[in-house]
Amino acid sequence: MFNELFAPKYLGGGAKDIEVNMTETTKGTMLILHLLVNTKDAMGANAVNTMAEAVAPMVELITEGKVNLRIISNLADRRLVRVRARFKNETIGGGTKANPVASLSLKIMNVQSAEELAGVIAATGLAQNFAALKALATDGIQKGHMALHGRNLAAMAGANENLIDIIVKRAIEDGNVSYDHILAIKNEIQEE
Repeated sequence: MFNELFAPKYLGGGAKDIEVNMTETTKGTMLILHLLVNTKDAMGANAVNTMAEAVAPMVELITEGKVNLRIISNLADRRLVRVRARFKNETIGGGTKANPVASLSLKIMNVQSAEELAGVIAATGLAQNFAALKALATDGIQKGHMALHGRNLAAMAGANENLIDIIVKRAIEDGNVSYDHILAIKNEIQEE
């Protein structure tokens, strides 16, 4: 089903397997389904997330249950790369003083030390995670993300700024936020 609908297949990728696990909870048995996707050279977040959201109604129908989360994981335990790196988290000297944007950013945040900067970075990450959890537990992550993704694709397709929102709205209504579809919408609108 998935490989007929989603793009990674043309590169030899696509859905490769499904893992099913069951666990007992205080509310009863919970089914955990892992869709294993080979995204090849692409990051593949949009395709994988779309697959997870698309299969949810089918899973609910088969199990007579309710799908609570449709989430993409960055757990890449089947594609590993090892890297060793050392990073400095400094607020004085080096690139911080040489880069005016870095200096301005520290001034705007009123950050005086590397420890304060680390706290801001950690808080930003937590805020992003909470926003993602809210989206996952409600409408799904794709709804908001696809609008942003669509805007980028419309710009890549050469759409004028005043047409971007119109093109993206139509692509979302069509349920197809792909570059080819957005380009076709742009061309159609420009011909009118």
